[in-house]
Amino acid sequence: MNELYIKIKNTREDLDIKQYEFAKILNINYKTYNLYENGTRSMPVEVLDKVATNLNVSVDFLFGKTKQKRYEKSRKMNYHKLLNNIRELRLSHNDTLRILAKQLNVTPQTLNNYELGNRTLPISILYGISCIYNVSMDVLLNKVKKTNSSINS
Repeated sequence: MNELYIKIKNTREDLDIKQYEFAKILNINYKTYNLYENGTRSMPVEVLDKVATNLNVSVDFLFGKTKQKRYEKSRKMNYHKLLNNIRELRLSHNDTLRILAKQLNVTPQTLNNYELGNRTLPISILYGISCIYNVSMDVLLNKVKKTNSSINS
């Protein structure tokens, strides 16, 4: 995860945006953003989407899953579609909650709560699912449609 925060910081600095300015753009407290960018606090998926959108890069780029910085057509993340995409992906691989939860090192109940939207999905789980199923995080987030040109790991 540290690579994510380094990539965010470097991309922000390449655009010559100060940390406090970027926090204001994201509409979050400067100290909170500072904790995110330094990797001290886990960034919620919704903030990750805002970061990628405002830096004009893909989530896959920020995680180092691709060198391609952006997609031609990108849209705002749809959180409910994300949860549905995760469930559909798990089921399409004939994986039970127990199987996927074990791979992600969480309990089946915790994974179920993520899928149902009862708990906020951490970016570490999003990344884990992306790696397990070899699918683009931007596709999971519904920022881009899955096509032959979609970024995969």
